[in-house]
Amino acid sequence: MARTALPIITVIPQQSIPIVGQLADIANGNMFLNDGTSLVHVYNGNAGVCTVTVYAVPDDAGRTGTSADAVALPNASIGYQYAMDPDEVRLFGPFKQAWWNQTSEDVGYVYINFAVAAGNGVVVKVIDY
Repeated sequence: MARTALPIITVIPQQSIPIVGQLADIANGNMFLNDGTSLVHVYNGNAGVCTVTVYAVPDDAGRTGTSADAVALPNASIGYQYAMDPDEVRLFGPFKQAWWNQTSEDVGYVYINFAVAAGNGVVVKVIDY
C-alpha cells in the first residue's frame, strides 16, 4: 500500500488558522511533499510515548540510504528520531531537499513514521510577504 500524505496548510501572515492533522498510518507510514521550507506540526494524542521517525536518503552528509528498514525502504535510512511525550506538540524541520526527499519512488516527498496511531501531523507552509 502507498504511504498516506500529510495535509498541507498555508499560514497567511497576520492571520490564524486551525491545525487539523492526519492521523498516523501505522500500516503504511506517512509522507509529505517537501520544498525545503516545510515544517511538520506533530501532536501526540496517545497516553504513552510516540516515537517519530523521519527518513533520510543517501547524501553528502554521510547517510548511506541503508538501515534496518532497508527491505521496506531500500532508498532511505533513519535520519532523525524523537520520542514525544503524551500530549506533546512539536515542530519538525525544515528539511533540506537533497538530504530528505525521496528520489526514486514518491519523488519530492519525505517519509515520516509515527509509532502510535494517536500521533498526527500536518505540514505548515508560511506565505512570504
